[in-house]
Parts: sequence; C-alpha cells; structure tokens
Amino acid sequence: MKLLFSGILIFYCCLSVAQVTPYYSPENDHYGYIDQNKRVIRQPQYDFAWGFREGLSLVKLNGKYGFVNEKGKEIIATQFDGAQPFSDGLAIVKIGEKFGFIDKSGKVVVQPIYDRCDNFHGDRANVSLNKKWQVMIYSPKK
Repeated sequence: MKLLFSGILIFYCCLSVAQVTPYYSPENDHYGYIDQNKRVIRQPQYDFAWGFREGLSLVKLNGKYGFVNEKGKEIIATQFDGAQPFSDGLAIVKIGEKFGFIDKSGKVVVQPIYDRCDNFHGDRANVSLNKKWQVMIYSPKK
C-alpha cells in the first residue's frame, strides 16, 4: 500500500508542476502542446514530444531533435541527430555519430567527440572515447 501511495503522490506532483504538456493528435499523427485547461499552445507538428524537464521539452521532427519551452516556443531548433532531455543544465546531443553537450541556449559547450555519454549529475558525467570510459568534470565559466 505504501508503494501505491508513493506512486500516486509522485504522479500528482508531476501534474501540479506542469502547466503545458505534450499531446498527440490522431488526425495528423503528430504531437503538439496543450495547457492545463486543454487549450492548444502549439499545434501538432512534431513526430514525437517528450515531457518537460528543467523547463524544456525534447521534440523530434523529420529525424532531427530540438527543444520547446513551456510557452510552446521552439527555442532550440530541430537540428541534432539525437538528443536526451536536460539534466543539471546540459543535454546530450548527437551530431553525426558523436555525442557532446549543449546548454539551454542551444550552444554546444562540450564538443561532440564522444562515442557515448551519460547525463550530468552535478558537474560530472561519464563519457566514452575509443571504448574507454572516463569521468568528465564541467564547470561553466562565470
């Protein structure tokens, strides 16, 4: 019973924080965004849209990835070959066959030279280059 209650509490917290959520339109087989009153904020145009993390939602359009803010505005164009949601202010992006990181403005802050990357947790992330894993430490310049 405790586990069930925890799941409900987490679900409720997630609903109460999100003002805008992705929605699927079967009419055109695409995703858009609606507000908490079910009003359309952004018309369905994406092949897929993820939930919001750190104020941004990952979207996919024609095989490319970008990010939309909570007002439904695309602030990082769908330009990457792959991407992950933001974690501690940075998102993994794939350019060609390599991975790097961008900040919330879309600026590449860690060049895409890695074979694989894990999300940042604090100022650290695991990265793999030539089948060797290492810990990267990133601290943005102030």
